[in-house]
Amino acid sequence: MATTAADPAKSLVELRGIRKAFGGVHAVDGVDINLYAGEVVALLGHNGAGKSTLMKMLAGAYPVDSGDTVIAGQTVHIRR
Repeated sequence: MATTAADPAKSLVELRGIRKAFGGVHAVDGVDINLYAGEVVALLGHNGAGKSTLMKMLAGAYPVDSGDTVIAGQTVHIRR
């Protein structure tokens, strides 16, 4: 049986080793996360922890410095 993006056992979005720095400040440093269909996810952390930066990279507002973004099994490079 083929696995599809709607398969609950397969992640729809996978972030692997995502990093982002602004000058010498490492806003996001090595984030790994898998998001699955039908899942509700909360991203929690202190001010300055990189939550908004991570979401802005996923939306394409900020480029990813390093790491992989995989959507529905395909590695992608999100750009504006």
